[in-house]
Amino acid sequence: MNEDLAAKFIEHHGVKGQKWGVRKDNQSSGSSVSPENIPKVEVSSADQAKNLAENKQKSLAKHGVDTEIPDDDSGFHITGKQIATVAVGAAFAGALLYGGYKVHKLINYPPGDPVNLKDFNTLVASSQISTWGGQGFVQASSFDRPEFTIPAGHTIHRLSTKAETSLSGFGTYSVSDTKDFDRYVSNFRHEKGAGNIFHHVTFNTTEDVKVPNLRTTLDTLKEVMTKEQYGLEPPDGEVIAAYNLLSGGKWKGQRDRELLKALGAKGYGAIVDEMDAGVIGDRPMVFFSDAVGQVSSKVLSSDEIKAAESNLFELTARKRAG
Repeated sequence: MNEDLAAKFIEHHGVKGQKWGVRKDNQSSGSSVSPENIPKVEVSSADQAKNLAENKQKSLAKHGVDTEIPDDDSGFHITGKQIATVAVGAAFAGALLYGGYKVHKLINYPPGDPVNLKDFNTLVASSQISTWGGQGFVQASSFDRPEFTIPAGHTIHRLSTKAETSLSGFGTYSVSDTKDFDRYVSNFRHEKGAGNIFHHVTFNTTEDVKVPNLRTTLDTLKEVMTKEQYGLEPPDGEVIAAYNLLSGGKWKGQRDRELLKALGAKGYGAIVDEMDAGVIGDRPMVFFSDAVGQVSSKVLSSDEIKAAESNLFELTARKRAG
């Protein structure tokens, strides 16, 4: 693919307000996708605030909140009902952006250390501004996350605003450890307000479930995109830009499904949710394996919420403002 065509593709499929750099040496021939080819992004403060507000709305769907995203579209389209929320979110983002990302200089916890609720949510907001607002979900640090395996019989956790007794959709947002679940309880309650009812959804794996590292996921997406383009292999920057769009979505579009099917054929049953990894949790997932036992759901009590909020630990690899 020539440079002009690649630039047009990335511009069409990128986030609004972003200018994606296309490298002349970014053509690949079967090589693994490299972090050196993460597209460079230039985003104005106004576009950054708008992107952040829209991605906050996109995030709501992960917890059972309807956001009017078409089932056949992996992208997010803001609706009339969401304009007021986006306006508030943009104003909030703009206020934080005005500080020039100073929050990470003022609040900085060592990886894995205990953190109080207020500081944790402030750090999450700062990481959201950095990644959700414009730099993109895929960062160089994302490539350092190793492949891992969830053992058979392990309990998977999910936070939802609805009672759930089955897994809906092709991919289910969830976490594999209680520390990440506590982080979601604390942050999502902070985002939604204290008056909302939350459900703790759980299910057990019936066999080992492998989760690939990011490089494997991107290499598989490159294979899917090459097939879409009748054998024309996309450059790394284009693949990464496409994955930024898929991350955090509903996983019901054609490309979404083909990616998860291809990963399933390679023996994987979940991927890390790159939108939230390093922002809200360490290893939040999109779970798509069939190795699932009974799904249970119960309302979170106020005591359980308070316990989660008092048991927070800083992320081991937080995505930070550049």
